[in-house]
This record gives sequence, C-alpha cells and structure tokens, in this order.
Amino acid sequence: MATSTLTLPVDALSALPNASRASLSKSPATGIERSASPSRRHPRDHEAMEMNALGGKSTDSASASLAPEIPAWTMSTKKEWLSIMACCWCLFLAGWNDATTGPLLPTIQAHYGVNFTIVSMLFVSNCVGFVSAAVINSALLQVLAYSILAPALPFPVMCIAYAINGFGIALQDAQSNGFVAELPNNASAKMGLLHAVYGAGAFIAPLIATQFAQLPRWSFHYLTSLGVSVANAIVLLVVFKLRRQHEIMGLPDPNVAHSHTETHPSGTGNKYKEIFSSRAVQLMAFFIWVYVGVEVTIGGWIVTFVIEERGGGTSAGYISSGFFGEIGERRVVYLYCLLCIALELVIWLVPNIIGNAIAVSIVGMLLGEVRYKFVHMDNASDLWDRPLYPIAMNITGAIVPKRFGQAGSAVFPFMTGALAQKHSVRVLQPIPPAMAGGLYLLDYGAGNVRSLANSLAKIGYDFEWIKSPEDFDKAERLIFPGVGAFRSAIVHLTTSGLLEPLKAYIASGKPYFGICIGMQVLFESSTENPDTKGLGIIPATIEEFGREDKAVPHMGWNRAEPLQDDSAETGVGKSSAYYFVHSFRAPYDPLNEWAHSTTQYGQELFLASVRRGNVFATQFHPEKSGEAGLRVLKAWLSAPLNAVDGHAKAPVRVTRTPAPKDGFIRRVVACMDVRANDQGDLVVTKGDQYDVREKETGPQTQVDLTSGSSSRPSSPTRAVRNLGKPVALARAYYDAGADEICLLNITSFRSSPLRDQPMLAVVRAAAAETFVPLTIGGGIKDTVDPDGTPRTALEVAGTYFRAGADKVSIGSEAVVAVEAMLARPGQALAGTSPMETISHVYGRQAVVVSIDPRKVYVTDPAEHADELVIGKDAISARPEEKDKMWWYQATTQGGRTNRPLSVVQLAKGAERLGAGEILLNSIDRDGTNIGYDLDLIRLVKNAVKIPVVASSGAGKPANFVEVFEKTGVEAALAAGIFHRKEVMIPDVKAALDEARINVRK
Repeated sequence: MATSTLTLPVDALSALPNASRASLSKSPATGIERSASPSRRHPRDHEAMEMNALGGKSTDSASASLAPEIPAWTMSTKKEWLSIMACCWCLFLAGWNDATTGPLLPTIQAHYGVNFTIVSMLFVSNCVGFVSAAVINSALLQVLAYSILAPALPFPVMCIAYAINGFGIALQDAQSNGFVAELPNNASAKMGLLHAVYGAGAFIAPLIATQFAQLPRWSFHYLTSLGVSVANAIVLLVVFKLRRQHEIMGLPDPNVAHSHTETHPSGTGNKYKEIFSSRAVQLMAFFIWVYVGVEVTIGGWIVTFVIEERGGGTSAGYISSGFFGEIGERRVVYLYCLLCIALELVIWLVPNIIGNAIAVSIVGMLLGEVRYKFVHMDNASDLWDRPLYPIAMNITGAIVPKRFGQAGSAVFPFMTGALAQKHSVRVLQPIPPAMAGGLYLLDYGAGNVRSLANSLAKIGYDFEWIKSPEDFDKAERLIFPGVGAFRSAIVHLTTSGLLEPLKAYIASGKPYFGICIGMQVLFESSTENPDTKGLGIIPATIEEFGREDKAVPHMGWNRAEPLQDDSAETGVGKSSAYYFVHSFRAPYDPLNEWAHSTTQYGQELFLASVRRGNVFATQFHPEKSGEAGLRVLKAWLSAPLNAVDGHAKAPVRVTRTPAPKDGFIRRVVACMDVRANDQGDLVVTKGDQYDVREKETGPQTQVDLTSGSSSRPSSPTRAVRNLGKPVALARAYYDAGADEICLLNITSFRSSPLRDQPMLAVVRAAAAETFVPLTIGGGIKDTVDPDGTPRTALEVAGTYFRAGADKVSIGSEAVVAVEAMLARPGQALAGTSPMETISHVYGRQAVVVSIDPRKVYVTDPAEHADELVIGKDAISARPEEKDKMWWYQATTQGGRTNRPLSVVQLAKGAERLGAGEILLNSIDRDGTNIGYDLDLIRLVKNAVKIPVVASSGAGKPANFVEVFEKTGVEAALAAGIFHRKEVMIPDVKAALDEARINVRK
C-alpha cells in the first residue's frame, strides 16, 4: 500500500504485534498445519513455495509436503466477518488518506506560499511518522492530527500533523493485513477484499478533496477526514474490544506457546542475518521501495502536473480518483510495468487533459496489480523456515516492505518536488525540451525582454539571441517579444538590418511566436504612426482603443476566448487570465482568417492572438501572465514542428460578438517599500503616515503642514522597521496570487540608481522568481553620478527594464515636470520630462506616476471649488469631518514637502505628459487600516482617462471590495497588511469573487 498520509491508530490493533500474529501460524506441540479440519493446508502454501524458488531457498521434502499443525479454529463466521469489515474500514481510511494530498497539494502551496521543495516535506514528514510507528502508537493520534490540520495552521505545524498521522497508520496497516492474511478459508480472496476497500477509499477521497480545494476554507476537508477516523476508532473498539489477536481467534497465547517449543538451533542474530540475506527479502524491499515511491509520486504530483503543464483548473483533482482505482492478480506484473511506462510516456508527451486523465487511471489500475502481488508476498509464510517465521514476519511485515515502501514514498516525491522547484514540475516530462533545439529570441532593443528569458529558464528551455542577420538561418523557432511604439520597433529592426531577414524567416515556414509589439508589427500599419509600414503579413491595421467607456491603456488581466480548438499547440484556454498592457489593438473581424482568440475590453472586441500556418502571436504577455502564461510558452515550445510550421492545417473557427460585460479583471497589487537599514542591508519596510522607523520614545519626525518646508530628520536611535527580504516576499506574494508586484526604492534620492547595484540585483532576482508585472520606483530622473557623468531618466528606466522591470514609477519628478508645464505659455510640452522621454521609447504603458496627496481643510468654499470635497457629501469621511471641507494638495519627497499644486492638476498634467497609470497614495490614510480614501480616489478617477491604482488605508478584504465597487479603479494596492499577514491575498480574492468582481484565480 502506498504511503498513508492521514490515519488513526487504534488500541485494538495496537495490541496485536507482528511477532504475536506470526507465531499463531505454528502449533505449540505438533508439526501439523492449523485448520478447521485436520487436512486443511495453509492457504498460502502454494504461493510460498513459488516464492521459495524466487528467493533461491530450497525446502526438504518433509517441509514441502507437511506444514506445521495449528490448533482448531474456534472463531465464529459472524465474528470473523465483523473483524474483516473492521479491518476493511481501517484500509478504507488508509486509502482515503493516501489519495487526499494530491488534489490538495496546489491549494496547500498557494495557501502557505511555499515552493515545490518545501511542500514536498509533507511526504517526508509522513514517512518519519510511519517509520517511527513501531515505537510510538496511540489510539488518538489521528484524531489529534486531523484536529491540527482542519484550521490550516502554519505549514510547519501541518508537517508535524502529517508525521503524527504517519505514526498512526503504520501498525494499523501492517496489523490489518496480517490479521486478514492469517484467516482460514481462502485468505487470499479476503486480502483482495481488504485492498479493494482501500482502493474505494482512495477513489472517493479525491472527489471530496477536490471540492474543498475550490473553496476558501479548503482545510475543512480534514473535518470530513476527522469524522471518518472517529468512526474508524469506534468500529474497532466495538469489534475488537481492545483484545489481542489470539483472544479474538480463540487460540492459545502464542508467546507462552513459543517459549516452550523453540527448537531452532541458531541464535537470534543468525536468524536476522538469514532473513536479511534472503534474496526474496532483498527483492521485495527494493521493489516495494521503487513501487511505493512511484505510486506516491504520481498520485501526489499528478494534479499539480496537470494544472501546471496542461492548463487544468482546480477540478484536476478528480484525476486522482482514477489513478487510485487499483486491485488485481500477480502473473502479469512485468507486463503491467511495461504498460505503465508506455502510458507515462503518453501522459508526458500528449498535451491533452482528457487523455492524460485516462492514462493516469489505467496506470493506477496496473500499479494496483503490482501492489497486491507484493502485499501477498509480504505475508507468504513459507518464504522462511517455520521456526524463523515469527521473526521474519516481524521484520518483513513491519520493517522491510512497509518501511522501505515508506522510504520510497518520501524519497521519490521529495526529489520530484526539489527538482520541480528548480526546473518546474515539468521534470515529470523529460522529453519535450529536446524538441526545442534551435530556439532564438529577437531583441530589437526596447522593453523588458529579460522577463521572457527568465520564463524560458523557468520552464527549462535554452535559447540564443539573434545577434546578426545570419542567425535567422540557424533558428528553428523564433520568439519576438517587445513593448513600445510601433514606429520604434520598425525603425530599430530596419537600422539593425534585421527587418528583411525577419520577413524571410517568417516566409520560410519555420515557427514564429510574436509577443505584444511582436504581434503588431505583423500588420500592415498602425494609426499610432500611420506613415510607418509594418511587415504586411496580416492585411489589417492596428487601431487605438476608444476611451468613451474605459481607461486607456488596457492595462491588467483579461480573458482570451479561443476561436479554435488548438490548445495543445498554443496553450491558450478560455478559463485562464492573461496580462495585457497596450493602447492600440487589432480589431476583431470574423472574416479575418488570422483571428485565433479574442478579448473584450469595454464593448470592444479585439484580437488577443493570431495564428496561421507557422505564425502565432499574442497581444498579451505570456511571460507576465503567471502560470497560465508559462503554459502558453510550454505548449508552443513542446508542440511538434509540423504542428506549428507552415504545413499546419487551417482550423475551424467560431464567431464572437460582444458580451454585456467584459472580462477585465481588477488587480490586487502587493507593494514593498525597499530601503537600506542602518546597517546597510536592503529591507522591506512600511511607514505609518510615511514614517518608516519604529515608534519609540524620543524625537519624532515633524512635518510642517503649511509652509511646504522639508521635515526634520528622524532620530537615528529609532531603527528602520524591517518586514522582510524583498526577493523572498516578492516570491511569496507571487505564489499567493498577487496580480502585480511593486518595489519602491524609497531612499534612491541619496545615490545614483545606476550605481545602486544591490537594488538592481534585487530587481533581477525578483524578476527571475515572479512572472507577473513588476513595477520599480525610485530615482527615475535626470541625475549626475558622483564622478560627474550625467544620466538621463530614460537611461535609468532602460537599466531597470533590462534588469526585469515592466513599468517604472515616477514620483517627485512628475510634480516638478507638471509645475514646469503649467508655467510655460500655452502649457506647451517640452519633450524633456521623464514621462515624455520614457513613453516615447517604451510607450506610455511603461510609465506610472506615483502621487502623494494630503488633505488641506478650508473654510472658504470658493477655494479649489472645482475639486472641493464637502464633508457631509463625502463617502469615506470620518465622523469629525462631516462639518468640514477640504482639497488635496500634492507633495514631494515622500510627503515631506508640500507643493502649490492640487491632486487633480497633478494627475491631469501627468496624463498629458505621457503617464500610462496613476498610483494614488494618501498620506492621511497610510498605515491607518481604516479603508481607502474613496473621495480622493473617485476625484482622480473622474479626472483622468488612464488607469488608477488605489493605495493607502486598506485593513481588511472588504476595503478592496468597497474601493472597486464605489470608484471603478483598475487596481488596489496594499503593503503592510500583507507583510504582517494580517490579511492574506487569497482572502482578498475570495471576498472579491463573492462580490462578483472579476478576479484572477
């Protein structure tokens, strides 16, 4: 039997040691076999003789023809079957537990934010408990373990609970098998029934666990398990009444009998030596080690494999039920092993969820044949001389196959988890990378291509960069990623001599994958730059989004609805969400044979992807679309060349029309303020109203709210608030489901960003660990290095993009630029501000302006009348503010300096200068946990046509629901509540989902 993940030991069976059970097979005084009738031969004698031959052990004619005599059987048929049914319930619970972890494993990972290696410790913990069970055993272990598991306590506690369950299941497993194996009258058939019930438990558990895995309170599945285990304890107590096995069977005490009849000439040490030197024992130990390891690895990781590699949803847990449909005969073990290998190749190489599920079910059935055979071998009493049988059964029944099996159940899944952490769970799929030879990436010199390189490394693919026109001839597959303006891409390709070779490569019929700008350049032209011609491969024009009913750019997550059934080659599934960031799109035309999938934003349908022959391209960014995006890359890379080259057949397409509501998803953003502490280490911190030092008695930061002067510095005796390491937190937030991650270097003004190697290293490391959008802020401005070298904001932004950032956030410099623009005649644009220079090269979607406003109360309603907030009409005013009026003043230097500029003026000016998004903070609400300033957010949202991210003040999931429902912002950001784990990202998403707000799951 495979590793038992969660079980309950019972004193009834704990009172039946293996040695005692084994000794019952011998008569205290005679050499005639035990039987209800004098002539009955032990039911396993025939198979035992077969196994003697397997073990290379001969028996003399007397022992081959005459088994030991055993006292007459006195247990009634009714009691026997009651005992069998009680043992069956034990095995049902064991099967239930074995099959529970697999369906819950992805949910456990997401809930605790642990990687593949760490989550694999569950298998190791269970093994530790199983191996230790011969020493520690209690009737309440499983009840205790389930009680620990149900409330989803911290992950280390969960590992301890798994170990406790392992303690309980070990003897219950061995003793149930041993008890039934010693019954008369066709014990083999009764063993088959016992393990069929185990299979039933393993079949039912995933059906229930999968349902719980889709619920916010997923750990309540263990309450169901608790009920099963309590019932198990009651049944065993009622049936066995804590009696020993010889008492149940009505036989003499075997320990007393054995002390008077031991005649074996060798000592105990020699007996152990003989047993362990048996080739049969060694073969069983090795085979059961490999078998149980393989079974638990497949059963435990198949759900994660299907979700990660095949695009399955949470319902993939049902596949485990098929896998655990197992029981059978023994004669075709080797054929079954070969069939299992062949079916595993089908699972690995055929990217089809239904096909994989069927194959897994058949593998489980075939492995069941193997397991049954070796359980049968485990209880074959004639493997050894009768005098050795008690010790042999104790060793082989409780140590060799069971313990070796449990060792395999820990080693194999843990190795899989550790390898998966480094190379993804695709380690179960070793062949496809060999099919991706000759993969090249085309970098035309703009945007974050590092993220794509990181994604390819994550899924285990090597690649080369296109460095010259000649490299196109070497490429077997080509990926062209990019962001930015249509004209910039074409100009760069032309000036570098790569435009015509790119056309020739695509015309050759070799596979091409374009991303974002890599898709748009395939078209004839773009209204963004009408005088610039594209590659002209797709006869259509790229057009700008309408702004009547939505913010532009289209920035965030959305659905892609396939028009054809080819997910095996492209990985695009309608149940997944992908990350978009663009202001121009390819309109959907039902007659366009290039149309592959569509996305709706507002009431506009546009092409999310195009495909024809060897060309496949997406408007969304798979490298920033989390696991769904990685599946798209893997599907295209692992597809056979003839499925993605110019010989691919034209598929059948469906037609789309706009739906009443689009699929746009509101983002939940995790933000980290990064700065050096007093020891020089980069740490994540969080301010309370922008004060990032711990609250202690002594001098405090003082801010003049009226003069606009800088604040006096904080006392150096107050330590910087340290909430963790940036990269580790970024990874944890990605695993927890954050839709975007923001890193703000809040002390960047003190040094040149280009010389801040620790911060750049943090960006590179975070980009390598997270596959969602990454925004970097701090120091995005024109500067001069200490050595006198001038650095432009564009140069700084480019450095961050090459390190792995997708967007840069500009703060104080945006205020300065807007003030300068407003002061010029006609508010003319100079083209020199950071927003203008960066957006010109990388597109406005790469530019975020971070605004830090604070309330200023007034008594004269004429002041700032067009943006004045009246307390009695406000929707988020505190009680003491109901009789007041206020406007919001812009600040710089993290709120330390007030500026003569309103928040509306700043937001509108930033939009005009090229900002693609507003990150709206609130000095008044920062760190208060009382909710977002809805009046401020609504004021800015109504003033601009670009996306707005709400920030500052969130304290509970309901605050996120409120800000989306009452202001219509595209995203909501939080920091401290996530760092301190006062609110978990999955809880926020559950609340949004319950409120029928689109979320990425």
